[in-house]
Amino acid sequence: MTDTEVATTMDKIVTQIKTRFKVVNHVGRMSRGRRKLLVYGLVVGTLLLLAYKLRSCPEPEPQTMFMMPKDKFVTDENMKIYSYDRNMPLIFIGGVPRSGTTLMRAMLDAHPDVRCGQETRVVPRILQMRNHWYKSSKESLRLKEAGVSEEVINSAVASFILEVIARHGVPAPRLCNKDPLALKSMDYLKVLFPNAKYIFMVRDGRATVHSIISRKVSISYNILFIVFKYFQVLTCYIFFLCILL
Repeated sequence: MTDTEVATTMDKIVTQIKTRFKVVNHVGRMSRGRRKLLVYGLVVGTLLLLAYKLRSCPEPEPQTMFMMPKDKFVTDENMKIYSYDRNMPLIFIGGVPRSGTTLMRAMLDAHPDVRCGQETRVVPRILQMRNHWYKSSKESLRLKEAGVSEEVINSAVASFILEVIARHGVPAPRLCNKDPLALKSMDYLKVLFPNAKYIFMVRDGRATVHSIISRKVSISYNILFIVFKYFQVLTCYIFFLCILL
């Protein structure tokens, strides 16, 4: 560089320094209110700039995430495949204990395309557990806070019951369950299995009570009067559900 160019460059640098120094001095001489106003203006301008940039960015495409259920099936000794799901026409046999449910189960088991099997005893218990959760406001609130919705509960209970019914005996085209007290939750079973069929056994109350006492079946109480009242109330309740469904 020549001496003239060096001198010109130095003059520009000195001029810029003086200009910035004047701006700083001018800001320093500003009143406190004006300095606050300047700061607020800078903050608002920065926020507006950020908002504009965020708005101009392309929004990501929403991703739908879901879980696909696996195909459920069982195979017999000849490797024949029997698939099962919630929409299959399950058969539920129920009623008061000692009212003929076992006889009906044996008659259906005699058909080559139907399999009932023995009482599972776990199906009524899982239904009772679910009812307990939603009868208690505290339990239902805890489930809701945990993100366990009613749809999740229904799917889990239906899968549990379906697995028990399908796998606790030999495979067959039509599956049946004989847990007498399961029909106390017939309205809920209708939600879980919309195509299911129900067989409600009704027997003379005196014969039922006599059979319960002589066979020493343990239900709520062993007093004859209360057992008879239990039979009447439970029979009327399940019969009412049959009419509704």
